[in-house]
Amino acid sequence: MDTSKIRDLILREGHYFVVSPSKDVYYGFKVVRKQELMLTYNFATETTNNTGPMVPYGSTAVPTGYQNYYVEINKLPLAKIQNVTDMFKIEDNNEIWQVFMGIAPSYLKVGMRINTSSATAISNSIAPSQSFLDLFAVDGFTSTFDEPAPESEFFAMRPLTIGLTLMNPVTVPINPRLQFFINRMIVDPIPPNVQNAIMSGSVPAKKVSIGNVTTNLGGFDVYSNYQIRVGGV
Repeated sequence: MDTSKIRDLILREGHYFVVSPSKDVYYGFKVVRKQELMLTYNFATETTNNTGPMVPYGSTAVPTGYQNYYVEINKLPLAKIQNVTDMFKIEDNNEIWQVFMGIAPSYLKVGMRINTSSATAISNSIAPSQSFLDLFAVDGFTSTFDEPAPESEFFAMRPLTIGLTLMNPVTVPINPRLQFFINRMIVDPIPPNVQNAIMSGSVPAKKVSIGNVTTNLGGFDVYSNYQIRVGGV
């Protein structure tokens, strides 16, 4: 895998970053250890529900051995690797994954499904569905299989539930393939003085919005020690 497009974005030991699950709510972290992994995801061997080629766009019938041209996947199992049922379900509060995704073939569109009961696309009245097939994060032209692009970046952390939506937009069958670059990080809370410096802009930190910026994503109380008090700590 060629990581030249994302190398400058990969967080390293000593880096700070801030996650915002909703408006005016921030959690700050410092990377203390990390491990870089690369994983090619094979739908044919890892899952029994999403195997076979995706039928052409607009098909009204799905023959045996094929899957629909629009597929919603709530979790990605790793049946061949220690029987993992959801590869992006993080159990530990101090572990966060920074992920970039390579996509094949080029026409395949991949959208993120992050806490879909709370997160919405564009506005509270428009959610990803088959009525809005173009609301997708990235395709294989932007983020190629062997050279993932910055646009494919996402973070996996507790308590998020992360899945994918796949769409075949062309009139021929395609076999979806994904390759993930995973930056597995162990993190610690940011001290109050560093929090203030980050929010004032005097200390650089990566800032990430997760889900809908105007709607609260529940469950983040597990990070109470990491929460940044806006306007003072």
